Amino acid sequence: MAYGETHGAWDQTQGYVEGSLARIVAAAAGGTPKLPSVKTTQGFLCGSEFATLTAELAFFSGHGLSVRAAELEVGILPGAVAVFDNLALAHGRSGVRQPGELRQRVFGHRALDVDRQQALRNRALSAFDG
Repeated sequence: MAYGETHGAWDQTQGYVEGSLARIVAAAAGGTPKLPSVKTTQGFLCGSEFATLTAELAFFSGHGLSVRAAELEVGILPGAVAVFDNLALAHGRSGVRQPGELRQRVFGHRALDVDRQQALRNRALSAFDG
């Protein structure tokens, strides 16, 4: 909980929720936080914790985790769409992201239980069926 108080999202009225795998690992490891805080580091955006892919891989390796052993690379061409369940996958990007390059859309409804969330997801995804 201490990690969430110093490194969590700007507004924690609903409690601390983390969406970055690196931050979950850092919080579980305890000790002095080694990743920047969205609360105290001016201009820092979650998801920009590491300057290079090598630094990110070293962070996980330092905690006994091998990203390479679990990863699946998916190539996406300019203008293409990748659809995935943001709550089911740890995801990222190995290259440099230019400002405005990536568009993300998240859908769901807080009042729906898991089964109804999945029904909503399936209905939305069915719009892409040929």
